[in-house]
Amino acid sequence: MDPISAWAGKIISLNTSIRPIHLTIFSFLLSIFSAVLFLKGEYVYTISAVIIFQFSNLLDNLDGLLARIKPGSGSILALLLDHILDPWRVILNVAAISYTYYLNSADYTIFIYSFLFLCFHFFDWTLPRTTAKIRGAYKDLYKPTLTNFDRFLIGLKDKFTKYNLKVIFFGTHERELLVLTLGPILSFELLSIQVCILISAFFVFLRLAFDNALVKNEIINKTKEYLGDSMNSWEKGVNKINAG
Repeated sequence: MDPISAWAGKIISLNTSIRPIHLTIFSFLLSIFSAVLFLKGEYVYTISAVIIFQFSNLLDNLDGLLARIKPGSGSILALLLDHILDPWRVILNVAAISYTYYLNSADYTIFIYSFLFLCFHFFDWTLPRTTAKIRGAYKDLYKPTLTNFDRFLIGLKDKFTKYNLKVIFFGTHERELLVLTLGPILSFELLSIQVCILISAFFVFLRLAFDNALVKNEIINKTKEYLGDSMNSWEKGVNKINAG
């Protein structure tokens, strides 16, 4: 998704007058359309819904990237809409998949697992913002100490970074790919959600441990990194585009 977003963002920024808010709204409208198609239940509609939802994801990536490439093209309203509408894109489509599965199987547990999936999904979604607030609020008020486990995690992250690898390689896009693409295509909706919950639980708590160690390291050693920084695809994308 990131390489495609960087390529498309460069084309849009250089050749059109499209603004981030246009991409945000169109992305949300596409997600409503994909949810309606998921509700149809027939396989051909499911395939169409998967494609449309992934295109909606691409536009959702592009709005933030475009705002960074073209300073002044964004707005407060665009940023508010982006944060407000993003969760609903996922909720509507997961609900549509779950309801269709229930109609075909009469298995109500799909709703329980879908709820758990959304809990982990949005917990991980909000964690970077929470970490950013904490690092600012406690910088001058808190005197942390690094444990041996913290040092191990910091060293592990440095090794991964050296080879341009991510320590948390199962995140937002991977979860949505599994639950909103592979599951419906393979007709394994319930199984895909169950598997995603297990993997997500592991990586969410691992990310929490990493961010805890890295924020403490920042306060102690005046470093400037945590997972929300080092894995920020937007900054990497903007740098590549500007360099090109």
